Amino acid sequence: MIMSPIFHVNGDDPEAVVHVARIATEFRQRFKKDVIIDMMCYRRHGHNESDEPGFTQPQMYRAIAKHPTTRAIYADRLVAAGALSAEEAEAVVADFQAHLETQFEA
Repeated sequence: MIMSPIFHVNGDDPEAVVHVARIATEFRQRFKKDVIIDMMCYRRHGHNESDEPGFTQPQMYRAIAKHPTTRAIYADRLVAAGALSAEEAEAVVADFQAHLETQFEA
């Protein structure tokens, strides 16, 4: 029906998402055709700050609450590969949070 390639990618794998985005961009630039990225992921906190998805989808959001965040999954992968220590991974998060707070106050 749609003559476009469809790339399916797991949203919990940031490197795969970047890789697929690059492939899709290169395809679009080279062939001047549409491309679809189907990123399988979820919203941990619903659609917006006033939405409470646990009311309408309690089983799914209980499972999501137990599932580690993408950041935690990726940090564990980097630590297991020896690219970072657990302390360095936490320092990256702390530094970024401090940066966000500084920008928020500004």
